Amino acid sequence: MREALNGEMPTQTYIWKENERYFNVISIPIWTGYNLIGSLTYGLPIRQLEAEQLSRDIGMDVIFYVDDKIVAETFGNISADDKNGLNKKFHDATYEVLTSNQASTSEILLNSENWLIYLAPMFQLNDEVQGIKGYYGVAKSLTNALIPLKNLQILIFGIGVFAIVASVFISIILTRRITRPIDQLVEGVQRVENQDFGQKVPVTTHDEIGKLTIAFNQLIKGLQERLLMLKFVSEATLDAIKKDLTRIQPGGERRDVTVFFSDIRGFTAWSEKHTPEQVIDMLNNLLSFQAEIVKEMGGDVDKFVGDELVAVFQGSKKDQLAVQAAIRIQQRLPGVLSDEEGNLAVGIGINSGEVVMGAMGSENRMDYTVLGSTVNLGARLCSAAKKHQILISNEVYLNLERKIPAKELDSIKVKGIENEIQIYEIVWKEKSIERVIKLGN
Repeated sequence: MREALNGEMPTQTYIWKENERYFNVISIPIWTGYNLIGSLTYGLPIRQLEAEQLSRDIGMDVIFYVDDKIVAETFGNISADDKNGLNKKFHDATYEVLTSNQASTSEILLNSENWLIYLAPMFQLNDEVQGIKGYYGVAKSLTNALIPLKNLQILIFGIGVFAIVASVFISIILTRRITRPIDQLVEGVQRVENQDFGQKVPVTTHDEIGKLTIAFNQLIKGLQERLLMLKFVSEATLDAIKKDLTRIQPGGERRDVTVFFSDIRGFTAWSEKHTPEQVIDMLNNLLSFQAEIVKEMGGDVDKFVGDELVAVFQGSKKDQLAVQAAIRIQQRLPGVLSDEEGNLAVGIGINSGEVVMGAMGSENRMDYTVLGSTVNLGARLCSAAKKHQILISNEVYLNLERKIPAKELDSIKVKGIENEIQIYEIVWKEKSIERVIKLGN
């Protein structure tokens, strides 16, 4: 007021205290022409209402700090301890403002939240200013301000977790997509190892693994065909192939073997009275029965010629094993024949000696077999054998040291051999025949 009464225009506001209430006042001079007639003083109250209005206008919390105490604030319900801490913080901050004549910025913990507070004087402070000093402060919750950042961090973390989970999931899918065809190939190999050629590996891709699967299926098909072809190949042929996997050259070598021939008696008459399907079934039944016994006794079925079976026995006990196979065939045959096949029987011829064994034929079609006079005599003995007979050559009889029950028959003439051949019939129905079986064991 003094400045106004001196005719000076106000440069700042001052704080008055009236009835425990604080006002922010200003005084201006009143002139009539050039005559100063007085001053006009008016003020705005410093109270909670103004603090709340200002807070709404600026979007931040507001504090009025007057006469070393907080007269208004918009923090809401704060504890007494927090209020004392805030009051002390302002007291310290006002000293900084007074000494630096600049606004002060500080942090404080209120209601478990971090706040950033900006404190400034309500008017210009200097040494000439007397009276009550007032300050206003604006505050912003750092905790709330950082919520978007925290949300962003959570979002980024969530995206990272999702990316990791998605990457793992995608890697699992891709791994399965890659490994599943490989696993199927492994399963296919295991089935092949177990002689199961009936299932193909499904082709699920069009890459190198798919090409490998196609090639593997073709391999399985080839193995399946070759497995079926094994039924038409003798053990001797397989042994020759194993010895030279690259190729088998036409030619042969001399071997000392026992040849075994068996022929079904009564076949022609029986086949004329039955259908081709019945004839084939009967042949398969009887030939399989004989082939199993031959294999059981260590022989190798060389070939089937119509209703005739040709087998070869090798080794030190070749004669005993061949005779033993013949006896077992004759002994077990009645149990194999059906009532309708009761008139059928088997005649068997056995000879022992040197043969030529090897691949015969052309380069495109060969047969691994035995040739020579020993083979011819064996076939001749089989032709001469009647129902249930087992005929052996003198060579076989001598090799068995005449220890088998046999009776001498009339000599026979064989084409290509000058002298007649002495032959014997094994009396296989006698009990002493068990000695032959023991010889073969």
